[in-house]
Amino acid sequence: QAAKDFSQSILSSYIERESSLIPPFKYDEDLFNLFLSEFKYLDTKDQSLAWLKIKEDLSSNLPMHRLLCGDVGFGKTEIAIRAVFYAFINNKKAVVLAPTTILSQQLYSCFSDRLKAFGCNIFQVSRLTKNNKEKFKDFLLGKTDVLIGTHSIIKNQDVLKKASLLVVDEEHRFGVKDKEKIIKISPHCNFLSMSATPIPRTLQFALSGIRNISTLLTAPVERRPIITNVHIFNLKTIANYILKELNRSGQVYFVDNSVDSLKRMFNYFRKELPNIKSSYLYGGMEKNKIKKTMNKFREKSFSVLFSTTIIESGIDVSAANTIIINNAHMFGLSQLHQLRGRVGRSDVQSYAALFIPKNKQITKEGEERLASLKRHSSLGSGYSLSLEDLQIRGSGNLFGYKQSGESTVGFSLYSKILSKTMRNGFYVDSTQDPVIDIDSAFISSSIIKDQDQKVFYYKKISDCLNEESVNRFLEETTILFGALPFEFVMLFKSKKLSFLAEKTPVVGIKKDNFLFTITASSIKIKNISSFLNKSSDFFENKKIKYTVSSNTSFLKIQFSFVDEDYYILLKSYLNLYV
Repeated sequence: QAAKDFSQSILSSYIERESSLIPPFKYDEDLFNLFLSEFKYLDTKDQSLAWLKIKEDLSSNLPMHRLLCGDVGFGKTEIAIRAVFYAFINNKKAVVLAPTTILSQQLYSCFSDRLKAFGCNIFQVSRLTKNNKEKFKDFLLGKTDVLIGTHSIIKNQDVLKKASLLVVDEEHRFGVKDKEKIIKISPHCNFLSMSATPIPRTLQFALSGIRNISTLLTAPVERRPIITNVHIFNLKTIANYILKELNRSGQVYFVDNSVDSLKRMFNYFRKELPNIKSSYLYGGMEKNKIKKTMNKFREKSFSVLFSTTIIESGIDVSAANTIIINNAHMFGLSQLHQLRGRVGRSDVQSYAALFIPKNKQITKEGEERLASLKRHSSLGSGYSLSLEDLQIRGSGNLFGYKQSGESTVGFSLYSKILSKTMRNGFYVDSTQDPVIDIDSAFISSSIIKDQDQKVFYYKKISDCLNEESVNRFLEETTILFGALPFEFVMLFKSKKLSFLAEKTPVVGIKKDNFLFTITASSIKIKNISSFLNKSSDFFENKKIKYTVSSNTSFLKIQFSFVDEDYYILLKSYLNLYV
């Protein structure tokens, strides 16, 4: 019932989006090739694929609603810049949302570097900028092409309505109501959200087919994994981390979630290491001082920055290759991953040192977060951390606005119920999906040896909620591994058969060597005579011998088939009853 209630609350917005037709963007290939040639790096395979999908979205007459999930430093911002440029050359307006003033400033700098040479007018609004009312007015009058800012933009409904493209960076830092409010106010806008660690609810919306997802899993060339260690709090160990980094001419972040603690640590190390230049930063400081401090750190005017989580999102200082996080057990998993992503943005080996108190009891969740972060230190681990965060925090009130906490509905069941509800526009019973048990559908160790990775692919295929998502995941997997073995491909095809069987009385298909068993529900068969006649005609035309048995609940059809392409046979049979 919760699925019905929740789906009805957002269904009208999504139905309006899905049913509305908007003018598609027109692609100027020569102009875009010139723009792409200005990008000084080579695209990774995932970047190329993600941009292709977003270009297709914007070139269609339906509003885009896509999640771009990629680890910190994997090139999400460049993809967003291309989307904004595509809007600009079609005389459309774009809004870019950031959760913090510092990230807003950095995005303004990145977008300006790439777009201003092409005549694009860009303005920034945040508490660190002046004349914000005039900037809003200019955007509404069409004098500004791109508006970049923080939460204040969400409060301006006219601006949201004016935007044809809305980009939300670090989407996990925005509340659910804020994002749903945008869709409600501007149901026709193209919507692109980006995150390294999306909140469980957003991730589920993407996996459920309500929103499309593109993933950036390929690391940029020469990037190295960040070595992550957990330590009991020790001032000497912290000093060693700072001195080792400075000995190789690098810079250091020291992060604490308490301003008082941060100032104490700043004063302590200023006395203990008097020859090292340092400064501190926190959100409550005067806006110009925040700006000047960050600029001085980028310019290497000092070596150690003591900061709160204000530096969590999007700060890019290539010389900073060590981050020290004090009281790490007090941070959320996505926060820790985002903070760790402030370092390791060059080809220099980087380090993340997480410190926890010596005599303080840490909660089980806190221990799991730290263990998870250390375990997932490889490049591109943000997606895995998001899934683990789901397990640690709980998925929250999935049929509502709470982003974390206990849920009475499991992840897979939730996704299936909600996806079916949204597709059909009404609540559907959460009965057991058809069981497709094919002995030749599996992942061979010849292509994937790691058991955890195998489990990931089995679960990802199982969690696909429509044929389109199966095809999309098959395409992504083929790009990653090349041509897939027959057995691996059959996993994807088995899932497609499951979706097809949903529309029929068939509740199970089992293959054991050459023996096939098709099981149909007697309750779902409206006319048993008609059902059997269709089956009889089908097998006789194929010259296949078969047997039929039944009880009060089920009807079973068994036959032998030795040809390789049995998928086509089973698909043809199911299509009889669709």
